[in-house]
This record gives sequence, structure tokens and C-alpha cells, in this order.
Amino acid sequence: VFFLHVSNVVNAVVVTNRIGGLIVDDDFSVSLPVLAGQDVRISFNSASNRNHRVEWTWSLATRIEWTPVPGGESVLGSGGPLEVLDAGAAGEEQRFYRILIIP
Repeated sequence: VFFLHVSNVVNAVVVTNRIGGLIVDDDFSVSLPVLAGQDVRISFNSASNRNHRVEWTWSLATRIEWTPVPGGESVLGSGGPLEVLDAGAAGEEQRFYRILIIP
């Protein structure tokens, strides 16, 4: 369990080693990547009629290079939960994910 207090934050990404959160227009949603066989399932609440992109990186070091998850390059939000599958990613030592709202 953790507590997070933020104010006046829009389009921010909050991440720990087990969960990630997305703040969009004062709406905070938490997603937990889940192993599904050899794949990783990323679930998140979406913003209605907005395109989302799910990206991953190996490290959160100073020079971060984000790569779109295949199939998660541009996912139209419904205002409800969405799911993107990162095929074959369960075998990787570690991956970090983020979810962006794109124009």
C-alpha cells in the first residue's frame, strides 16, 4: 500500500517497481502489468475519444529510449478500461511501461 498526494498535475506518469499510474485531468488510475503465459498484459483506464500509446523501456537511467508496444501504438479510449498485450515480454528480465495520451 502506498499513498500519493498530488496537486495541479495533468498528464503526469507515476511509477514504482510494481505499479504505474496515469494522471489525466485530475483522474488517477493505477494499472498493474500481469503475466499471461509468455506475454505481459497492461490494463489501464482510458480517456474517452483520446488516443493512447503504450510504450516500454529497459531502464529508467538518464537517457531513456521508449519503444511503442506492438498493437499499442494508437489505441482509442472508450472512457473505460483498455488492455494491451506485450507479446513475449514475460521472458524479459525487466521492462518499464508508460501510457501516453497522444494527439
